[in-house]
Formats: sequence, structure tokens, C-alpha cells
Amino acid sequence: MMRRSFPKSIFLVLIAGAAATFTLSAVTTQSKVHEGFETFNKGTFENVGITFDGKIFPTRKLTELINLPASIVWETVIDENGNLIISTGNDGTVYEVDREGEHEVIFQPEEALSKALAVDDKGRIYVGTSPKGRVYRILQDGTQEIFFDPSDLYIWDLKIGADGMVYVATGGRGQVYRIPQDYRMGDDPEVIFEASEIHVNKLAFTSDNSALIVGCGTGGNLYRVEYDGSYYALYHSGADEIKSIFPQEDGSVYFSTFSSKGGATVKNGTDSSDGKKNGDAKKDNPYSFTVFAKAPAESNGLLHLDPNGNVKSVWSLPSTKIFTANQLEDGRWLIGSGSNGRVFRTEGINEWSNVFAVPSGGEVTQIIPLEKEDSLYLVSSNPARVYLLEETISEEAKYTSEVIDTGKMVDWGTLRYLSVTGSFENHVEIQTRSGNIEDPNRSWSEWQPLENGRIQSPNSRFIQYQIHLLVDNPGIQQTKVYYQEQNLHPMIDQIRILKGAYRLFSAPQPSKNVNFSQVFGSSQIRPTNRIPQLVMEKEEGAITAAWLPSDPNNDRLMFALDVRKVGENEWISVAAELEHPLYAMDIRGLEEGYYQFRVTADDWLDNGDGQSLQYASVSDPYLVDFTSPEVVLHTSEVDDDSVTFSLTVEDQFGIIERAYYSLNGGHVRKAIPVDGMFDSNQEAFEIVIEDLEAGSNSLIFQGYDENGNVGVTTQHFVIE
Repeated sequence: MMRRSFPKSIFLVLIAGAAATFTLSAVTTQSKVHEGFETFNKGTFENVGITFDGKIFPTRKLTELINLPASIVWETVIDENGNLIISTGNDGTVYEVDREGEHEVIFQPEEALSKALAVDDKGRIYVGTSPKGRVYRILQDGTQEIFFDPSDLYIWDLKIGADGMVYVATGGRGQVYRIPQDYRMGDDPEVIFEASEIHVNKLAFTSDNSALIVGCGTGGNLYRVEYDGSYYALYHSGADEIKSIFPQEDGSVYFSTFSSKGGATVKNGTDSSDGKKNGDAKKDNPYSFTVFAKAPAESNGLLHLDPNGNVKSVWSLPSTKIFTANQLEDGRWLIGSGSNGRVFRTEGINEWSNVFAVPSGGEVTQIIPLEKEDSLYLVSSNPARVYLLEETISEEAKYTSEVIDTGKMVDWGTLRYLSVTGSFENHVEIQTRSGNIEDPNRSWSEWQPLENGRIQSPNSRFIQYQIHLLVDNPGIQQTKVYYQEQNLHPMIDQIRILKGAYRLFSAPQPSKNVNFSQVFGSSQIRPTNRIPQLVMEKEEGAITAAWLPSDPNNDRLMFALDVRKVGENEWISVAAELEHPLYAMDIRGLEEGYYQFRVTADDWLDNGDGQSLQYASVSDPYLVDFTSPEVVLHTSEVDDDSVTFSLTVEDQFGIIERAYYSLNGGHVRKAIPVDGMFDSNQEAFEIVIEDLEAGSNSLIFQGYDENGNVGVTTQHFVIE
């Protein structure tokens, strides 16, 4: 449709100095940055590790050896043939698993839990069950027998000593038994330690086999127990239990603590609140426990007790529970946790790496090194599985990020990563997938590789990336996903036509001027410190078109204003490239009649060629009417001291809005139409005036249309 410009001479551009309240920002490119341990740790790992300061790197190959039909693995030992002996719950089944993952059930007890295992020098397997604690013995020919049946409820740990004795840690009465291998049912068992606590959870021998190191709960106390039965409390951790114990050749002890809840407290002096009453002890215990000066209270951590009795924390991570630990030849530690199957490795003081994560998640309950090989078994619970950690770096090292939510539909840009060397070498393969539902289900797109670093997944709200780290990758310490919200149409919510020519003015406080937002009855414009006002510059023959714009992207907008007479097709351009949402004009050059104004908003300032969007809104019809209504006096009848006038007020376009009359210059009174309503462009009036005095009189009658144009008539009459 052809556009023609309206004569400029009839318009007043009175918007200079408009308020600076409308501060806008454009559509901009944004990015989601992943860096640091807390962020990367939210992803999933497949043969990938992560350091404490957030660097992900390829690790050794982890393959699943067996998936057992159980939920929990309580204990795993290796027999003389290199087979794994695995005790489980909650039905107490014991399995034998070979190096190929083939397995068979070798024991099924009456009790629910097979919590403890040991293998003696003759290849016989000892199984400690709970509750109703018993120790079973499985001979090499498969024969099963009850070896030891104490009155204790739980068998928590079994160890075969250098003396050939079977050491049994129990719960319920908190005792340690020393049982010879030729023990027969009915013989008197030897108790070499009875704790003040309810449970003895863990046993270990000193490196010279001169004593036992015993861990108890609740309270997490650590004891040294001599073979003659004397003992000494080494440390009180305040934890639920001592999970593992590692005596060293220099006489020090590493041990890990475990609590189902955090918040351990250090207690001083004798304490019997966590165990049996003092009167239950069979012999005097001069040292219930000893707390060394400045010893840390760790509820879930790996600690070191040196030969001088000083305790320091080796590793702990808030809300991470330690289930097992294993010391490497170089002095570092591998720590199995209950945090989504994570295995951590200490790297030095306050430094560590999350080096593995078993695919099934759950808890890593044991780390078992293989003799003569630089490989490990990782045993997990919930579900019960065994993995083989091989010596070589995996070629299938994959890291999958958490789901990234941009909050809206966006266009995807590039995905960049920063290696630990500070460069972007091509040692990775990256792919992405996207969707519009938070859960990455079948409604998402398929995985697609990057193309020259650019994301190829469909534009959407959510995205996830997966990094395949090649064997020679030095590690990644940062990723950035670039995106830009899609350009959305601007909006013109309302258009108002005001009589008079106004300009915008930013006043420091409300004044008698018109608040701009009040024109629309809206609170969408929220100035930060100054309120936009409309200041009248000209009244006669002028109007101001004002509109309320918005843009979902906060783009800067430019406006165009057009006008056309109702009934015509062609729009006439009034103004273009307006920066502010109003325009003042003198309309005395227009023909009388109804007009509509069209405002077009365009966001081209903040969008590239071909990407800008427009939105047009048309005002309600507005009457341009300069002609006064015609007032016609039809009759006037004088009767004694009263007079009656019959009049009509008529306008070509406008509704008659009001009428007044005055007698002899007196009070102005409102005239009411005969039908009682001002609702037409022609109204009839009947004015009756009574109790008039004799003499000459004068009546003035005024009728107004909706545009404020006034028609007047004057009538003289005489009362005799």
C-alpha cells in the first residue's frame, strides 16, 4: 500500500527534552559458565575425575565385573585362588566371584546379614552373621559348620591374627573374642576386650602384630588393646563409628570415622552415656577414652593419629560420608564415599581429586587392591556391584553436564572450553542435546556434535553437553555455553489521544502536571528516581498522541506514527523514527470527521539486519471537529409571569455533551434534554422560567459537543 506524507506544516514536534526515564537494554549474547568443583560435580562421570578446584580429566578404565542380585555388600575378601568372597544383605547370601565375573552362592545363613568375612591360611572362610550373632566356617570342600555362637546380637568384624587365632568383634555387648581355630562348641571363649560402648565395629593389627587397634561406636572411640587384655583409649571422635583402621610401621594410625548425621562433639573425661552403664563392665577401665589437645572433631573424615598422640584431619568434605579407604604406594589415599558413587583421592594438604564415579551410583563400600597388579576392585552398594579399575587411561572418558536452564527460548551459539594449560587444544569431542522440558527424556533432541565450535542442537530453553576427553587430554577447567534469547515482537499496549500539545518532562517529584503513567492507568513504567510528567505547550487546535510501549527483550524501540480518516484505506505518514512514546500535532488543517492513529514500534536499533521485528497498534476512532453545534430556538411562549422556550442543539459529528442557560446574567443553570440523557448529536430542550417580574429579560443558552465546541443563542422577551 502506498504511503503519503502528511503536510509537515500542520504538526508541532514538541517532544524535545523528553524524560530519560525510559532506560532500556537490548537483546545481548549471554553465556553459562561451568567452573569449580561444586558446578562440575553436579554432572555425571564416566571414567572421568575432577579435582578439588574444578578440573575434569580422563582417568583409568572402569569396567563392571558383576551385578549381584542384592542391594548391599557388607564385606569382600580375596581367597587363596584370587576369587572374591562377597557377603551381602538383606538375606545374608555369600557369593564367590572369579576374575571373569562368574559367580555362585556358597553360603545362605538363617540370619539376615552376613556382615563380616575372613579367610584363614587353610583357605577356610569365616562368616559373621547378624542379628543373633554367629560365626560360620566354610571348609574347602564346601562343608558348613557353626564355628562360634556367642550370646552377642551382632558380629561386626572378623580378623585372623598372626598367631592363627580368630578375632571376633561383636555388637550388643561390645566385646572382642580371641578364638583358636580348633575351637569346639561348648569351649569357654576368651574375651580380651570389653568396651564401655555398645559396639566394637572394626579390628586391625599393628604393623608388628604386637597389639590390636579397635574402633567402637557409638562415640567413635579408638583403642589400643594388648594381647594380655590391657588396653588404652587413644581417641574419641564423637562419630557414630570407626569405619576403617590402618596402622602404620612408624606406630601411627590412620582411621576413618562415619556418622549418619554430622555435628560430632568432643567430650572430655569418662563417658558412659554412649555405651553400657559403668556397673556392667567386668573390669576396671581407668581410661574410657583420651582426648588430645586441639584434636579435631570429625564425624565423617580420614584422620591421622601420630605416635605422640596428636590427631589431624587428612581429608573430609562436608556432607560426604566415608565408607572405605585405601592407601596407595605413594602415600595418597583413595576414599570411597556415599556421594553418588564417588571415589576421591588425596593430593596433598587441603587438595584432592574426585577420581572415579561408579556408573550405578550408590555407595562405594570397599576398595580392594590386586596383588602383583596395579589394578583395583571397587565394590558398591545400592545396587550391589563390583567394578575392575584397570591400569590404563580409559578411551571412553565422558563427562555429562547438568541440565542448563536459560529460563526462556534461546538461540544457541558456540560452546567453548578451557584446558588446564590455558589453551583450546583439540583433545576433546563435544556434543549437545536440547529440549523444552527440564527432564532430558525422549522429547529432547538427539546428541549432536559441535560444528566448528557451534552448537547444532535445536533452539530451546534447556541444554546439556557431553565431553569425550581423549586419552592425551590434559584436563578441562572451564566451559562456556553461549546463547541469545530470541527476538520477540515489541508491543504497544495502549494509545491515548490528549487534547493539547504536551511534551515529556522529568520532574523530581509529583506536580500539578499529568503523570505519564497515569494517562494509561498503569504501573508498568517504574522510574528509578524521577517521574515523567506531561507538560502542556499549546492548547488551541492541538492534540498529543501518547502510547505505552513494551518489549520482552528490553530492546530500544523506534516509532512511526500514521493517520487515516475512518472509511479510507490509505495511511498517511505523520512522523517516523520517533524515540519517545508521544507526538504532539496541530490538527486544524484536517478535515472534520473520525480519524485513527497507527503506531508502529520497531526494534531495529538492537537487532541485526533481517532480525528486527515490528508491531503496529491502531487507536480507537478520534473525532476531529472544529465546528460549533447549532442552537435553534423553535418557540418561546410568555404566560403572565412565566415563559417556556423550546430549543434544539445539533452537531454534525459530535455528541452533545452538556448545555447551560442564564437569565439576565444571573446564575448559570444546567439544562437537561427532554429525554433526560446526553447521548446523541441532536438534543431537544424545554426551558420553563416562572415568577418573573414585569419588564425586559434576556436568556442566554449554550450547547457543547464532545470536543468542547460551543453553540450559543440569545433571546429577549418582555413580561407585561
